[in-house]
Amino acid sequence: MMILERINTAPVQDAIETLTDAEKNGLDELARKSALQHYERLSYETLPLRADTKDAFLKDWQHREPREMWKHAPENANVGIRCGGARRLAIVDADNKNEPRTSERVANFFAGLGLHENDYPQVATPNAGQHFYIALADERAGAYCQLSPEMGSGEFRYGRGAYVAAPPSQIGERNYILASGDFGKLPRVALSDLRPILASENTTPQSARLFPIASVPTPSRRALALLRGEGMERYHSRSEGEQAIITSLVNSGFEFDAILTLFLQHPRAGKFAELSAKNPKNALRWLRHSFENAQKWTRTHEGNARQLARAAREWAPSHQWTGRTGAIDCAVFLAHAEIAYRAGRIVYAASCRDVAELAGVGFRTSIRATHRLRELGLIVLEQEATFNLAATFRLVFTDTLSKYINVRECVNKNSAAHDVFRYAGLGKVALAVWNALQSDALTAREIIAKTGRSRYAVNRALERMFQLQMVGMDLTAQGETWYALENVDLNEIARHIGTYGKGVRQRAEHERQRAARRKWSTETRPPKRKRGKQ
Repeated sequence: MMILERINTAPVQDAIETLTDAEKNGLDELARKSALQHYERLSYETLPLRADTKDAFLKDWQHREPREMWKHAPENANVGIRCGGARRLAIVDADNKNEPRTSERVANFFAGLGLHENDYPQVATPNAGQHFYIALADERAGAYCQLSPEMGSGEFRYGRGAYVAAPPSQIGERNYILASGDFGKLPRVALSDLRPILASENTTPQSARLFPIASVPTPSRRALALLRGEGMERYHSRSEGEQAIITSLVNSGFEFDAILTLFLQHPRAGKFAELSAKNPKNALRWLRHSFENAQKWTRTHEGNARQLARAAREWAPSHQWTGRTGAIDCAVFLAHAEIAYRAGRIVYAASCRDVAELAGVGFRTSIRATHRLRELGLIVLEQEATFNLAATFRLVFTDTLSKYINVRECVNKNSAAHDVFRYAGLGKVALAVWNALQSDALTAREIIAKTGRSRYAVNRALERMFQLQMVGMDLTAQGETWYALENVDLNEIARHIGTYGKGVRQRAEHERQRAARRKWSTETRPPKRKRGKQ
């Protein structure tokens, strides 16, 4: 039997030993029902686990509601708690079996943050491990990552794609026990404060990275140059130069943690580096303050070029892109609009590889699609590409262009580049369908009218997305009505269909090609022409 308070359980356990198996099962069932009611009152999301294991009873536990899952659960099911959710639940799973002092190190680290025993729920597991329950102060993509080798063995679980077994679950003869704290009291901790105990991206397995690569935007070339210290002399002070970097990154869609990672990856003589050397906490405080200032500034100071590019981004998913290549043309146009927005200029430089990375297509496909966009009059070539300079284009867009009514901007403007919508995955037709369903529930006929795709292509995309539990379907008076499911983890789906990481490999290959081109250009220079008569 398990209870949810920290008391001396020895007398209870002694009494249980004298009960029959049927009486024990009755007590276990009572404890489970009591625990589920307790968790529900506290807004925890629970799920049934197979008896005597930590395995989820249902395959699609990430997307189902707790009450629905428990309707089909066996009486002897163990109890799992899903991370994320309304409470932004995060759990440090300290595996003492492989590294005996892991939980001790985690507890000491929390003490350094001002969190002591009883300030947070701590659950003892049957294999001598410990679960440390907290709430994240900010939302993050992904589901879990490894602990740093210095901390020990275990994982940090924080998204709806992760869960832990919880009291009163039992494995073998041992139970999960609330060792200290109160499930009703979760301290809120910023992710930046937890970085010292988390594994870096280079040492964390790809399937468990804290920041899935597909969700991280690309900084502008000017921002990267400034991070390397190039061009800082044009600013009056180091603080002004670094504020320009942060503002550029915010315009590119970077969140605070990703900006912090870039500053740590590009150490240079500047305000942040100076503060970090003296007091890392002051450096973090300064960077966050600068980040918040940049957010406020970008919300209130949007130039004409960015307004035009933003309008183009909102228009593209709502336009009927007809023809066999319409879905690809839409993705490539969105990539051009994104580059123009980041540059803050109507005339912008865009290499075929940069466009390909943002659109989630091959660079040859991006070249062909760009040519079609020029023929459609949506972009204009201003200057041809040279050996070391990308071609420049001008974005052509007016609000009078046709579009489907009752739409809104795509939830994630970078979704076109996501691995799940690549050629070997669901494809760009599925992307168009996915974007169409973000605003309203639609029938297949309405999706066809909204996207301009064929009936066969739309039905095929809906079927695959339904199988992958990205969309749901209800029978209404209008017929089959489709809607996008909430909290869909595109990274997990990309792993399932085998396309996760394609964008990373594409960017790495493009960078290798660029480096080889730069090397060749420096080693093989054209001979200077002689003056005089030829």
